[in-house]
Amino acid sequence: MLPMLAFRLGRRFVEPLDEMYELLVRYRADNVFASSKFAARFPEFRVTSYREGVERILRVAETGL
Repeated sequence: MLPMLAFRLGRRFVEPLDEMYELLVRYRADNVFASSKFAARFPEFRVTSYREGVERILRVAETGL
């Protein structure tokens, strides 16, 4: 992986490096998402579990449905 200095310098000349630099800076720290306000406002909204979501993705990838 390139050091951050290389990204900072190269991003001025290479557009994909600019985009990657922005993502690296953005995701340097973990993002914590709290859904309690959403759940309170929309109590009828059904949340998909991670397991169910991954199973659906795999099923679609295998069958196209």
